[in-house]
Amino acid sequence: MRSSERLSKAKSLLAVKYPYFGMLAARLKHEPSEDVRTYASNGVRFLYNESFIDRCSTEALMFILTNAVMHHVLAHQQRRLGRKGALWQLATDYAINTLLHRNGLKIPTGANYDKAYEKMYAEEIYEALKEQFYAEGDDAFGETTPPQEGTKSQEGAAEESIVLSGEIREDLDTQTESEWHYA
Repeated sequence: MRSSERLSKAKSLLAVKYPYFGMLAARLKHEPSEDVRTYASNGVRFLYNESFIDRCSTEALMFILTNAVMHHVLAHQQRRLGRKGALWQLATDYAINTLLHRNGLKIPTGANYDKAYEKMYAEEIYEALKEQFYAEGDDAFGETTPPQEGTKSQEGAAEESIVLSGEIREDLDTQTESEWHYA
């Protein structure tokens, strides 16, 4: 089965098992792209690397699609304010994955999920992560750090990738590369 068919199947299964998430994922326009290592989304378009999608299970695809749309639904781009990009993306991913776990979606191996963040908002998770990284002397999420393509992914493990999405904009074709978030 082709990648686009697998994504369509995952959207259909989401609509049956999780109608709210399925409705949100249904509006994503998926497009293959060799310019992304795994996938990227801005809330409307979902760019994906076909070889990555081919290695993912249907359950993982359901999770990936849901995570991608939830970054937009929860207005994470607008809530970023002056926070450091990569660290904010990591915090929002933990927040979303906790929400998805509570709603019954299976968290893929290696996804950013930690029970310690279950009752926290993204802003609280951000502060906790910032304290943790700085306490360890790690400034990996400094302002000059380029966007990460998957802080937890391992070679050859398709499901061990995080989902990071951006904002919906009317001028999609004129967006700069920095407005997209990659996994």
